[in-house]
Amino acid sequence: MNLGALTPRQSKMLAGSILAALVLLILTIVVGPISWLYYHYDQAIDKQADLLARYSRLGATTADLARQLEALKAKNPREFFLKSTVPAMAASEVQEMVKTAVEGNGGKVISLQIPAHKDDGNFRKVTVNIQMSATVTATQKIFYALETQKPYFLLDNVSIHSNALRIPRDANPLGPEIEHIVQFDVFGYAVLAGRS
Repeated sequence: MNLGALTPRQSKMLAGSILAALVLLILTIVVGPISWLYYHYDQAIDKQADLLARYSRLGATTADLARQLEALKAKNPREFFLKSTVPAMAASEVQEMVKTAVEGNGGKVISLQIPAHKDDGNFRKVTVNIQMSATVTATQKIFYALETQKPYFLLDNVSIHSNALRIPRDANPLGPEIEHIVQFDVFGYAVLAGRS
């Protein structure tokens, strides 16, 4: 294309087009990044404002949470755990409480065995295997006594076997209850020292 062969009108239009393209190029180079930065910082401001609102809501609950924490500390959660963390002492504590519950509710202890303890994180699980004889009613009372006292005990592997070989047909169904052999594990937890 020969620029000298253009008419004056075409030359003006070409100059105007080049000028417009140059102005658009300069605007794109200058305004584009500014626009992108504006969008980026606008998003960042919205995100920070949202975080501030969330943290303000959380901060408003600290007084209530502190009050709840103090109430929990006042309840003394240690009373739900065994006093001793030494396995033999803790097992003795469980043994004594089980013996008291069984004999106090009409049962007879046949045997008590102490298997090995298990450490589970910050807690020590102390188990005692019990074999006793008791009626069904007495067994219910014994289980209730064990599961509702402090420290908390949990029962596991409960097995109830009848002593009677057979019940005669002419036996009074409302007569004295038959004693059963009851075997179960009772366990409690102790908080390990220095880990709570």
